[in-house]
Amino acid sequence: MKSSATSFNSKWKRAYDQYRQLEKEFSCEPEKEKRFLILLKSAAGGKSSLKNTLREYKANPNLRLPSTKLIAEFQGLADLASSYSTQDSDFVFEDVYHLAFDKLSHLHWPDYNNPISTRNVLYRGQRNDEWDIQAKIYRELPNNNFRLQILRNRATKACWISRVISEELNFSFCDAMAVGQHYSEILEISTWYVDFSWNPWIALFFASDGAITGDVGIIWSIFTNEYNNFSAGQNNPIGPLKLSVPDRIERIKRQNGVFISSVHPLLLKQYIAFGSESRFKQHTGLVFEDSLLNISRKNIYPSNDSILSKLLKLISSSIICKKCEPCTLQCKVPSTLFTDPFDSNTYVQILNNWWKDFHEHYGHPLETAEIHTHTAFTTLASFHSLLQSDEYASTLPSHMRSFRKLKIAIENLFCQKQSLMKISVRQAIIDSYLSQATNNETYSILKGALNKILPY
Repeated sequence: MKSSATSFNSKWKRAYDQYRQLEKEFSCEPEKEKRFLILLKSAAGGKSSLKNTLREYKANPNLRLPSTKLIAEFQGLADLASSYSTQDSDFVFEDVYHLAFDKLSHLHWPDYNNPISTRNVLYRGQRNDEWDIQAKIYRELPNNNFRLQILRNRATKACWISRVISEELNFSFCDAMAVGQHYSEILEISTWYVDFSWNPWIALFFASDGAITGDVGIIWSIFTNEYNNFSAGQNNPIGPLKLSVPDRIERIKRQNGVFISSVHPLLLKQYIAFGSESRFKQHTGLVFEDSLLNISRKNIYPSNDSILSKLLKLISSSIICKKCEPCTLQCKVPSTLFTDPFDSNTYVQILNNWWKDFHEHYGHPLETAEIHTHTAFTTLASFHSLLQSDEYASTLPSHMRSFRKLKIAIENLFCQKQSLMKISVRQAIIDSYLSQATNNETYSILKGALNKILPY
């Protein structure tokens, strides 16, 4: 949807554009002048950062000082950077360019002169921070006996179309599924993949494109190493973070697109993807674009999309994929697609995998029976699954019901086992969940849940 022009006058857009223009100018200067980039970067860090860097700069007789006018520009940017604080957990940036300005000094966000140097962080921009990160296959499923069948039907269709794309256009099945997800609206399919980008600036475009005043946008980020720690082990119900980056698709290339094979949205939500610190107020028509970074609607959505016509021709034809009959469908549909986030057995399996991973990591022998007979797992899993129920999901913040809390609890039990200290599962839950409550109401709710599972 094309955004209408906005009348919103953003001081942060002016500051952001000013920074980028200076960054470009300094990058094109001789090597000595490129040192002004250090001053510019420090200005984005605030007044104190600029003051310290400028002092060091002036103390070096071999460096040419910037002009008075340029120093004034640096100070103006530094004043803006110091005019707000993001320390409050409820902080929301004034608009999308305010967030963009704030991230100019962020290590994980690439600057004008440097391409993306890391592939361990994924970004997803969403126009509304109340939306969960969820694969399309899970959307609008009924809460009745038909839910599982509808989910299987959607998976069957997605699998069939992906088979066609794979065989006719010479993609692997996973990359074909990613292509299907990218064009899912046109192909009318619901896949278990979710779109992300390696590039946070492109995520900003998607987070603001088509937004409406009054909403709050957000940039979610997933750290792949951390996620893989949660999904460690064989047959872990969370499932590994499988990434697909199809080649030969110009639109995906321009968007720095990467696709993850997703799990149930309520399980993904327990990962607590980083994003609460990247929320911003939306303003109709104010879309993040940056010509210096080649981020614009025209570039992200190229008009000449040759793959699209091929896809439509394939799907509209009467090609029948013999391999996609129900009897062999399970080989391509991941079992994690049907993981139940409300079943305590789900968390018992997760805990078993983490426990085994702890032993392998620290080089301790593990008895097979120990995995299955550790009664503390059942209690801990029952408590954690209870927190995912509607009763507690509506009253507890997400981070208090997350995998991080569950893993801290099992780590406490593991450490006490290795040190021969005795700690009850009740104490492990108190240390991991209750002691981290930020207010009396949250503490009281958690204590009530604990007493349900472990009555005094």
